[in-house]
Amino acid sequence: MTSWLRTSAGVRIPLGTGGVVIGRSSACTIVVDDPEVSRRHALVLPTGDCCQVILLHTRGDTLVEGGAAFQIGSASFVYEQEVPPPGARWMIRVGGLNYPIHGATVTIGSGEDSDLIIDELPEVAAVVHVVDHLVAIDMLQNDEPVVLAAGRVLLHGIELEIIPTGDREPTTVSEQFPSAVIIEVVPKGVVLRVRVGVTDRAVFLPQARGDLVLALLRPVAPAHAGDFIDDDAILAAMHGRAGGTRQQLNVTIHRARMSLTSAGLVGPLLIQRAPGGGSTRFRIASNATVSQI
Repeated sequence: MTSWLRTSAGVRIPLGTGGVVIGRSSACTIVVDDPEVSRRHALVLPTGDCCQVILLHTRGDTLVEGGAAFQIGSASFVYEQEVPPPGARWMIRVGGLNYPIHGATVTIGSGEDSDLIIDELPEVAAVVHVVDHLVAIDMLQNDEPVVLAAGRVLLHGIELEIIPTGDREPTTVSEQFPSAVIIEVVPKGVVLRVRVGVTDRAVFLPQARGDLVLALLRPVAPAHAGDFIDDDAILAAMHGRAGGTRQQLNVTIHRARMSLTSAGLVGPLLIQRAPGGGSTRFRIASNATVSQI
């Protein structure tokens, strides 16, 4: 989806997957010459139908819907987007019937709020995330997510088949591992800038999710980024001496995966639980660089 910021003068500034930084510094994407604006004042990220304005100098962020205006100092901006043509890029086949996947996320379960209702399943059994040329199926009971470009998967004994519609560029799971990650700690969380292939993406992770990713990407020695980190070490990094519970950790992992997926990354592929549980890692390419600014 193509989106941009339109200034009061009518200039349209593309809002790519890496977002734009607004501030007084000449290094910013958009420079605002206003003494009330800090050198790096705000990061603006596209989030589907909205954009997220993250204030880098103070606690606060906001979501701006398409067509809505926001102000940075003396400068005003309007978030606009190009609506993609209708049509599903993927289908789910169950029991010989095809169900189109519209949007980036589909819930499957027996609950009436599920997008795809199957009576034999728990109320919410899985969440399907669509990211570029891959589909990630996040099992919400005990199993780890399944990531595939097409194929079959069993969900509580029921076979689901993921079918792409139209032509697809061939891709592999390993191509989705980041080659570079830049971490920036901001007042209310963490901004991750992630390079996958030739594409840079940025995502804002609120406090708990940001603390989780910091624990995984900047672990205590001798562990390194990309290693499986013991749950106790993660909980200590996130909660200090007060510690935390496995349930809290599982909830935070799920929410962090959702945040990454909303930014066009394969969240369930990047944050992985060890087989049998007990530890977690942020999966990166073997030669990846991880830095913090």
